[in-house]
Amino acid sequence: MAIAAHPDLEQDLARVCRELAGRCQYLEIRVEESASTSVSFQGADLESLNQRRDRGGDVRALVDGAWGFTSFNRLEDIEEMAR
Repeated sequence: MAIAAHPDLEQDLARVCRELAGRCQYLEIRVEESASTSVSFQGADLESLNQRRDRGGDVRALVDGAWGFTSFNRLEDIEEMAR
């Protein structure tokens, strides 16, 4: 049951939360997406132009009175990290 980066991300996250909710007293999954552009010049000459988009996040859970926390940088890892 992999989580993929697609328009249904919210539905997938809700599904994972419902599946894991019975095993913990508290579950929080945060996802962050960032975009960056870098431009490099050597004098008046354009050396490079790069764009980058990254996604990642963290999972925090309270299970049997103990807190657990992990972070991830691939959405496919959410379910594994939440265990």
